Amino acid sequence: MGLIEVFITALALSVDAFVCSVISGKKRLESTQRLVTGLTIAGSFGFFQFLMPVIGFVAGITLQKHFASIDHWVAFGLLALVALNMLKEAFFDKDDDKEKAEAILKPDPKTPCCQECLAENRAAPERCSACEKLGAYYAHKECNRKLQIGFFTLLALAVGTSIDALAVGVSYGLIQNTILLTATIIGVVCALCSLVGFYLGQVLALFTRLDPVLNTVGALVLLGIGTRILLEHQALSFLS
Repeated sequence: MGLIEVFITALALSVDAFVCSVISGKKRLESTQRLVTGLTIAGSFGFFQFLMPVIGFVAGITLQKHFASIDHWVAFGLLALVALNMLKEAFFDKDDDKEKAEAILKPDPKTPCCQECLAENRAAPERCSACEKLGAYYAHKECNRKLQIGFFTLLALAVGTSIDALAVGVSYGLIQNTILLTATIIGVVCALCSLVGFYLGQVLALFTRLDPVLNTVGALVLLGIGTRILLEHQALSFLS
C-alpha cells in the first residue's frame, strides 16, 4: 500500500480523535495550561492510534477472533462514560460551583487563590478563568494544575477512538510484513489533527455562556460516535 493510501487511512482514523479533541478543548485555559493540556491530549491520541495497529498486526487473526466480538462495546462503554460525565457537568456542577462561590461571604485573606492572581493582587473581576468558575478561594488547586484533563477521561477517549485501528493492523498483517511506518504515519497524523481540534475547542471556549450547551452537545457527539462504532460492527443488528 502506497503512502497516499496510508495517509488517507490515517485521516479517516483521526476523525473521531479530532472531534473528541474539540470537545476536550471547550474549557478556557491559561497559556501554560493550554499548551500542556493540548500536547498531552494530542500525544495520547496519537500514541494509541500508533499502538493499536501494531497490536493488531502482531496479534493478528488470534486477537481478531477473541476480541472482535467485544471491542466495539468497549469503545462505546468508554465514550458513554465520558459523555455521562459531561452531562453531569452541564446540568449539576455549575450549580455546585455557584453555591460554593455564594457561600464565601467573608473569605479568609490567608487562603490564596492561584499563585499568579495572588502575586499580582488581582481583584475578583480580574482573576483568571479557574478562579472565576470555582470562586477565588476554592480555585487555587485547579489554577495551579497545568494538565486540565483527568487521567480516566483522557485514557477513555484515547482508547475509545482508536479501537478501529486494531482492525487496520490485522488487515495490514495480511498484505505486508511490517507495520511500523504505517503506524507511525497514523499516529503522527492523528496527533496533529488532535492538536488542531483542541485549539479549535479553545476558540469555542471563549464563549463562556455556552458551557452547558457545549457540554451537552459534546456528550451527544460522543454517544453518536459510540453508536456509529456499534453500527459499523453490526452489533445492533438484533434490533432490525
